[in-house]
Amino acid sequence: MVSFKKLLLTTDLSTNAEAAVPYALDLARQFKSEVLLTYTFEDHYYYAPIVGTEPILIATEWYDSIRKQHKAKFEQYATVLMGTAQDVSIRPCFLMGIAVDRILELAKKENVDLIVISTHGRTGLQHLFYGSVAEKIVRLSPHPVLTVRPQA
Repeated sequence: MVSFKKLLLTTDLSTNAEAAVPYALDLARQFKSEVLLTYTFEDHYYYAPIVGTEPILIATEWYDSIRKQHKAKFEQYATVLMGTAQDVSIRPCFLMGIAVDRILELAKKENVDLIVISTHGRTGLQHLFYGSVAEKIVRLSPHPVLTVRPQA
């Protein structure tokens, strides 16, 4: 029998990401699972220059300020979610780096049974420019992945 003892629920703090929350919480209740709630701050300390081979360091007070704002917003979101879903064990995990890489690393490290992620449903040029974290997670994850598309 399939059992989901540890779920990894991703969020980018958008309204689209909210679509995955009820699925993760319902599964957690059904299987008495722990939920790892993750947010990844895209860590762009280094940018590859258009010309040249060495990355350019852009660490500034501005960057640190934005990181702290994102972390505070995530912590507030996690606190609200834990307050509304008191019957579910939720562990917040603030990650830094490339979202796909950090999510998959955490999933492996924690040996999760399922990754729950919402899609943005981008197509055409938006998909070309922004890509899809959910799509890459589905393609690269050795763990089962539940993707949830928000209602139009």
